[in-house]
Amino acid sequence: MEFINRIELQGLVGKVSLHKVGDQICARFSVCTETTYQGEDGSIVVECTWLNCTAWSGKCPQVTELQQRESKVHIIGRIRSSRYMTANDEERTILEVFANYLKIIND
Repeated sequence: MEFINRIELQGLVGKVSLHKVGDQICARFSVCTETTYQGEDGSIVVECTWLNCTAWSGKCPQVTELQQRESKVHIIGRIRSSRYMTANDEERTILEVFANYLKIIND
């Protein structure tokens, strides 16, 4: 049996942070995706989800162009979860998308 960890997103870029690590650039950024559905009362509901993403210039050369907020992007990657303890000894889990493919969409 083969296990698959793959996610594909298309959305708008939020906050962007670029860091040089050796010969590569690491981009940490948020992406907003939207889902639209009809609510119980018949009204249209738009649900916005923000996801944290990481991309490296070695796999995704366009990371250096992510400096503009609200750029539309298409991302293919994998999901990774991390756990940490807060100052109040509460365990938290975060999900992050690691991009293997990133394309900035110019409409």
